[in-house]
Amino acid sequence: MGSFDCYCAICAGPLGTDLIFGSRGQKPLAKRRQRINKRRRKLAGEDVESSDESEGEDPEKDMEDADVKIDIEESDGEEEFDEGQEEYSYDPELVAEAETAWTNMCRCIGFNSDAPGLTKAYISGRGHYSDYGGFDVREPSNDPNDIDDGYYSCYMSSDVDDRAVFPFHELCYELLARYITGQPKPAKINKDIMYSTLSQLYKQEWGGVLSYVNYGHVNGGEQFWTCVSGEEWTICDFSTKEKLGNPLRQMIEVKGFNASATTIDLAEKVRSDPLTKLPYDILYLIFPYLDRKSTFNLMEASWQVFSSTRNDVFWKQLIRLEFLSWFWELGPILNDGLPADINYKSLFFWLDKVTEGTYGMEGPLISIANRKRIWRVCGQIAEVYRMKMFKELTQHADEEDDNKEAEAILEKSSSSYLEIVSLPLIHGGQHFSKQIIRSWDEIDNQSCVFETCWNEAGALVGLGVIFGKSRRIFGEIPDEQNRYTTSSAHIPPGEWIREIVLGITNIDVFGGSKKTRAFVASIALKLTSGGKRYLDGPREDAVLMRGLVVPPNLHLTGIVGSISSDGVISRLGILQTSHPSNADLETPATSPAQNLLWGPGSTHLQHAPMWNHPRINVLPFWSREVTDIPNDMLPHHTLHWAHDESQLRSLKRLCAYVIVGGTVSTTDHHGKWITRSVHDILAFRAEYHEPENSEAKRLVNTLIGYPPKQRGEDGSITGNQSFQEENWMQFDIDGPGGERVTEVQVAQHSKAVRLKTNRGRMCFWGEQDRDRWHTLRAPEDEVIVGLVASFGKPSGYDHKTSTYSHLKTSAITALTMNLVSS
Repeated sequence: MGSFDCYCAICAGPLGTDLIFGSRGQKPLAKRRQRINKRRRKLAGEDVESSDESEGEDPEKDMEDADVKIDIEESDGEEEFDEGQEEYSYDPELVAEAETAWTNMCRCIGFNSDAPGLTKAYISGRGHYSDYGGFDVREPSNDPNDIDDGYYSCYMSSDVDDRAVFPFHELCYELLARYITGQPKPAKINKDIMYSTLSQLYKQEWGGVLSYVNYGHVNGGEQFWTCVSGEEWTICDFSTKEKLGNPLRQMIEVKGFNASATTIDLAEKVRSDPLTKLPYDILYLIFPYLDRKSTFNLMEASWQVFSSTRNDVFWKQLIRLEFLSWFWELGPILNDGLPADINYKSLFFWLDKVTEGTYGMEGPLISIANRKRIWRVCGQIAEVYRMKMFKELTQHADEEDDNKEAEAILEKSSSSYLEIVSLPLIHGGQHFSKQIIRSWDEIDNQSCVFETCWNEAGALVGLGVIFGKSRRIFGEIPDEQNRYTTSSAHIPPGEWIREIVLGITNIDVFGGSKKTRAFVASIALKLTSGGKRYLDGPREDAVLMRGLVVPPNLHLTGIVGSISSDGVISRLGILQTSHPSNADLETPATSPAQNLLWGPGSTHLQHAPMWNHPRINVLPFWSREVTDIPNDMLPHHTLHWAHDESQLRSLKRLCAYVIVGGTVSTTDHHGKWITRSVHDILAFRAEYHEPENSEAKRLVNTLIGYPPKQRGEDGSITGNQSFQEENWMQFDIDGPGGERVTEVQVAQHSKAVRLKTNRGRMCFWGEQDRDRWHTLRAPEDEVIVGLVASFGKPSGYDHKTSTYSHLKTSAITALTMNLVSS
């Protein structure tokens, strides 16, 4: 994909990019206005000859009061431009460069799944758009949720695990806050709900603005921002215009708007009018939703509406309702009073016309026209925001007021990482949190029921607890229509939850993140006593597992996550805090294993879960391959080749299944272009000196990975094939002689791996010519006893059939353990 621009999510304007201004010379200005005038007439429907017959004419003014102007700052000096460049530059006498400084004040709103608090969204520091969808931050943010990365991906990220941001101008966000809250105070906006709102309004494909928003007549934002001559009004600073009051009053007085001297009464001639009983006040509510043509049509169609709207009081009030929210400079003029004989109906329609942005617009109201355009966009965003805000309030409707202990528990609670738990990823999922413990007595002395709710497909849509008559559910609850299946488990007094184990349906990696359907289909609870509770949905294919583990010394206090527009829980985490009795105890760091989804055969080793194993440790991943399936939803597998010293001594060989997955063009050491094969790792295997059916071997995993698919003569996939022995690359290990693997070296993006032993011997598997490596070693008193890998990158592409034949490694790390203690 080539270079492209992204734009403000609220106004669709440029984000700190350079704008071009035309010449102030008399001749270029005359040609500019002649060209603008000609196109404006053409847009109005006139038959304009292409031979430029209007040479020398003065451009028409968009408003009859063009002699009333606000002083506009002018740039120093004159710079001549060629005529072609003049067409794609702004008129320096309509908008000065200083009038566009607001487009350089940019920030973005993002979502940080790792943020420890209840809220996850953040506002970045100031920055500007760079290129290829990037937003560079030049000033740090004081938002505690900010990832402080310095570089953000606008609208869409190539990495599905990286949440995209939505860029905006500070001035636009203030206007949005005014629309939603009545005050230009962005802090009053719920950031989590706003992020969810903007996500819902964006289609999941590359694009530089919100997909489902009408931005009005803005033509500059194509692949790159174009300074369209005649659209100066779309980039004018629309902040409060203190100097506009007197000129605006003069414009109104010049126009006159005298009241009509004649009135007509046709009431007796009206035979039927269905709107006769329409209350007067309802018209105030209806008119703002009608365009001007529809307004006139309604007045002509109904005598009741026509007669009701002949009243100046009606139109004066309608002006206040429809204009003052965004045209606040008009307020003092109305408050101070206008001539007694003014026709407020005529004033209403004149105000509507002169504040409507049009091509070639001039005069003192061009900035107000831009504000009006953006205000309409704010209305579209606010409509979705308010619906989501209502859902947020509904989630907390069952909570008691003025519970100081509950407030204290919630204030001290922190959030775990929000795991992705369903596919496909649906934009617009809303972030929620639900407190399920409101007093410590509930944990210590009360019993409860843990309840889950599943939709018709068997996907988790709700979970939570019931204490007595108090139901505290994150997500959906059972309804009278019986749309959902429920399952529940009793938790006795003195017991509480240590782990929530999510069972997730299998992932079709070949299908990709947009086509694959996967979700939570079962839940298991592990209690403080070690007891377990199982809450299964209607499906029985939850083969992948993920554990939400409450750290030692902390207690589960709530559920946090995101819910997709279809009601399915898409992200899930837990709220946790310390009991007052052990508030001073230190909380251990979270293991990397707790953030992984574990595949079949790898969920448990030595009778303990991989996400919370007492002896086996997973070292952090260094560099993952970019995959279409999010890392949170890629199954991870363990090659565990030893659980004690005796098994290390019986280790005979470690192997990797490597085949050619394609070719790549690159340069050799002499700078000459060459084509070489790309070698993919599909699986790993361990071999032993012991018999195949030995008891010890049952405690380890000796093979992980997926065999390639078989192709027919036409290239089509005909089914799965078994591993071919000739493709196994072997690395002999002298286990009986004490040889051990001491290093696992992983190439960037996990495209290759090297194993090194305590004898200095080394093997190499995967892509050739890798130049960036990371070395993994066991912590002190531990040894490397295996590998953890995910196979999330389709490879072996066939152009004829547009299919892939196999999955290769997308992430690799090491397993370690203390064999002495085990």
